[in-house]
Amino acid sequence: DVFYLFWRTIPWVMKEKGFTFKSLHEFSERYGTVESVYAYDESGGNIMSKGRKSISVKAKPGISPLIYTDFLLPYSVFLSMEDMSSFLPEYKEEVEMVDMEPESLAAYSAVAKDFMDVIKDRNGGNKLLSSMLQTLLSYPDKAFGHSDVLHPEHGRVAVSIPSIETGIRAKEKALIDRVRNELAEGRRVAIFNEYIDGEKGVAVHLYDLLSEQLGLKENEIRVLYSSSPDAKKREEWIMKNASKGMKVFITHPKNVETGLDFVFDYDGQRYNFNTLIFYQLGYNLYTLWQASKRSYRLSQTEECRVVYMGYRD
Repeated sequence: DVFYLFWRTIPWVMKEKGFTFKSLHEFSERYGTVESVYAYDESGGNIMSKGRKSISVKAKPGISPLIYTDFLLPYSVFLSMEDMSSFLPEYKEEVEMVDMEPESLAAYSAVAKDFMDVIKDRNGGNKLLSSMLQTLLSYPDKAFGHSDVLHPEHGRVAVSIPSIETGIRAKEKALIDRVRNELAEGRRVAIFNEYIDGEKGVAVHLYDLLSEQLGLKENEIRVLYSSSPDAKKREEWIMKNASKGMKVFITHPKNVETGLDFVFDYDGQRYNFNTLIFYQLGYNLYTLWQASKRSYRLSQTEECRVVYMGYRD
């Protein structure tokens, strides 16, 4: 909340606007968002005669544009990372595309066609749009272990999802080679996936694959799940595991999209996860933009690399 920050930096403006140091609620009502929860007295038969009593009022995230004109503009300097870029190391982005294996491509195309055939059915087929999106986003990277998709209207199988075992896939091999090269340079790597756990999740599969192919020990590669630890403890989780030898970790980009630094000092030593690999891409560009800049900080001294991987076509 900026209320107390304003009292420390521009108290005369707060006084001019009629606030005291105890006016947090009034300030939030004027310049923010306030949620009021009411309880209704259910005694009596006529609803018009029932009383209403507020039982809680609290500030919620939200801001009025007036806060800029009334407080910020005359007393603030706004800087973006681009304004400081001459003091920062190089930031490199790269797209790496691979060809899908013929067997996987045939299965993927068949699943996509089956979904489209069902969706064209006017009897509730459009209710499968979400299932189609999630399945086709995840299937190229994990073409096994999927349940058949049931029709929401009658509960019968609408689309059958075949399991395809093809050994190490082209995209997996590209990831292995990429991580191997980064580690050889002494760099640390964060791998982002849209699907971490559940039947669509690839985190455990990639964990096993990278551990086996690169000889990574249990303390050198970890998975940061959405469920544990909670958001407030994720940065601490990264720091502690880095100090125990973690060189690679796998997570969802949303777990790190705001607030976390991938270059940090911990117990007197500098750690730097300066290679970020988006093994899977979602459709939320805001999350992608935020996560891709986790290592591009004012304290960064080494080149930042961001790789976006995908299947061609």
